[in-house]
Amino acid sequence: MLAEDPPSGYSSDTSSEEEYTLPPADSTLTRLECNFPSNRILKQIANDFPNLQILDLRVGPEYDNDGISLCLHNFTFPNLRQLTVSNVNLCTAEFLRGQYPILQSLYLEYGRCGSIELDLPHLRKLHFNKWTFTADVDTFGPSLSCSPRLEQLDCYKLWGLGNTSRSQLKHTLVLPACTSLDFHRSDDLEHLQIYAPKLRSLNLQACFSIRSVQILDRKPTGFGHLPSVPTAEQSKYRVNLMNAGDLFDLSGNVVVHPRCAGVFRNDEAAGFDPHDHYALQRMMEDWKNSK
Repeated sequence: MLAEDPPSGYSSDTSSEEEYTLPPADSTLTRLECNFPSNRILKQIANDFPNLQILDLRVGPEYDNDGISLCLHNFTFPNLRQLTVSNVNLCTAEFLRGQYPILQSLYLEYGRCGSIELDLPHLRKLHFNKWTFTADVDTFGPSLSCSPRLEQLDCYKLWGLGNTSRSQLKHTLVLPACTSLDFHRSDDLEHLQIYAPKLRSLNLQACFSIRSVQILDRKPTGFGHLPSVPTAEQSKYRVNLMNAGDLFDLSGNVVVHPRCAGVFRNDEAAGFDPHDHYALQRMMEDWKNSK
């Protein structure tokens, strides 16, 4: 169901009842698309439609989203399974099990937020498209790791992953169910540690600042509650390093790990076939041993 368009001069938090009109309260409504959300409207949605399963919050590209900042962490959607936020900024990307207990898919695009805090035990898909973090993101790894069912992380131009008060920020991802990690054009991403025994695809294309990627064979300390996967049963993966900086400046084992089944590069000029993965592995091992 699509709510009505607002009058001209849209503002995100005006108290005018004429600002925006929602459908009548309906406890049976399971899907809602709201094209001009505000915090006032969100409160009404949470109260009037308690059984929503799919919620789409977006502002058209013809509107400036600078003045729109939603505080989704202040509202509870007990039955929501899919949430999309598009062309709208968030106070913070805080989505916790108390407010979103069964959320499975979260899409954030064309906006920004301060920090991130996730605790979504049923989350399976997380999508960022042209999204920016403006505050410290030390919680990025721990947040994703609170979603043990996460199968797919898709990012395009997810910026701000280098924001930290530390001298060096290494994002550690513990994702026992994840098969696909995509960080395409995450320009300021520098360091990754990944425990993902089911991983099949790792995309670091055009991650211009990437400096180290380490694949972990065992769960890091603090994740003993997650099931262990023997090394012999862990999946093979392919990694895309197209335009991801100098391969020989990349630390970590992502290319030479036994699970790595393929590397995509644009290095024909380097004197080897970029599709000859085993030749690349041997060359990288020789180079690392010589250091």
